[in-house]
Amino acid sequence: MAISQDDLWTSEIPYSTETFVLDVNCVDLTDWLLARLSSENHDRRIELTANGKLVVRPVLPYPDFHYASQISFQISNWAHEKETGMTFSSKVGFRLANGAVYAPTCSWVPNEKWGQWVQEREAKRIENRDFFGNHCPDLVTELCGSWDTLNGLQRKMEEYMENGARLGWLIDPFQRRVYVYRPGQEPQVLDNPERVSGDPELPGFELNLAEIW
Repeated sequence: MAISQDDLWTSEIPYSTETFVLDVNCVDLTDWLLARLSSENHDRRIELTANGKLVVRPVLPYPDFHYASQISFQISNWAHEKETGMTFSSKVGFRLANGAVYAPTCSWVPNEKWGQWVQEREAKRIENRDFFGNHCPDLVTELCGSWDTLNGLQRKMEEYMENGARLGWLIDPFQRRVYVYRPGQEPQVLDNPERVSGDPELPGFELNLAEIW
């Protein structure tokens, strides 16, 4: 589906209970406009692919939201208690080196990289706000929800690995399966695991799948 500059400026994207794609290659889609679209369409999840397509999905239904919350809760608690870094929900988008803007279900950035990001932002002294992180998180997790396709999320996980992520978890709660991604390696497929270890990238952390299944 193609969309014009005028269509985007209305900030009103047609509602659908299915995922659909808008071709915005002919539009000057600034970070400000993309952020505005996301903020004014709360019943959508909006991301930008590297080839200039907006991917628009409905918000997570229940119980998908419960699964996503559990994932974020566990990683956030570990990061806070161990003071390892910053954790982000799917409300935060990251611009990858290939130009895509994705918002993982949950992501984590270690303290060292977070401090570097802050220093870089201060050094720029730009007047406009930074709407998206300009680096890929070290950990990315994606939940395969009711309205997602496994193939699409697998391709996205590969993009994360190619653009700087060190560890990725693609979690399919309906099949009780976890796909573990690391750069330069084939995905590891875990069937009905009770726990998934984050070592060595997330020292001492284990994701408890019993809270999700």
